[in-house]
Amino acid sequence: MLTGHACARAVIAHTLLHLTLATIISKELVIDDDMDANLQNTIEDVKNNTISYNDIENCDEKTEALLDQCNKKLKQYKGRGSTGKLWIQYFHMVSIAKEFKRAERMGDWQAHLNCVKEMIPYFHASWHFPYAKSTYLYLQDMLLLENVIDPSVFRRVIQGFRTVRCSAKLSCGTSTDHMIIEQSLMKSMQTDGGISRGRSTQESVISKRVYSMRTKNTVCERLEDLGKSYSNVESSTTDEAAYDINEEISDSSFFSEQSTEIQQQGEEEESEE
Repeated sequence: MLTGHACARAVIAHTLLHLTLATIISKELVIDDDMDANLQNTIEDVKNNTISYNDIENCDEKTEALLDQCNKKLKQYKGRGSTGKLWIQYFHMVSIAKEFKRAERMGDWQAHLNCVKEMIPYFHASWHFPYAKSTYLYLQDMLLLENVIDPSVFRRVIQGFRTVRCSAKLSCGTSTDHMIIEQSLMKSMQTDGGISRGRSTQESVISKRVYSMRTKNTVCERLEDLGKSYSNVESSTTDEAAYDINEEISDSSFFSEQSTEIQQQGEEEESEE
């Protein structure tokens, strides 16, 4: 689904297209006054940050009825032909990606595992067999994690402490795995020839250097702040490039206009025939 290049831009593009498809589907839903008022109140609560994600998940009867209606409409589109089936499949793929990003940012452990499980068929379908194999092994290990690690540590994991944040924001835009290690842990520790050059390769010597990395990183960061200078080690994984996207496709209206034009052209061609 994502090639790995310019990932931030790709995520924005897929999210906008997903929003466009959802807008097109919502126009065919039957929404009465009570349901509309309920949606407006929920949107205002989200904007004012007065509602939690769990409150949204534990929806009431009106919201549940709207979701059922939306799911029926998706099945209806899916049954219209191969093109509709393709777009609905794409809709589900982006939904999995968005849910995975939400789980990563909020530290939702169970949602993380569910998304990983749902990704496996797509890895096989796209011939990413190493990804599929690694995901199988990862999922098996994580499902048994409770029986392997200390119970207090596992409670921390499911409470959301597996998510790494570099600031007070909900997400710093950096993944928890090697990106954090490369950008934070190893940033100030890079030396010519590696950590063993000019030093002993004994385990005790390397262990002392590794265990002192946290303190040394703190000292380097304070020196950078004091001198208002930054390390010459540049990161190629930041999301800064995502903000120079063309303004004309910065919202879903661009895709809506394009889909309307394509539909009009198709109708004109059919009338000419």
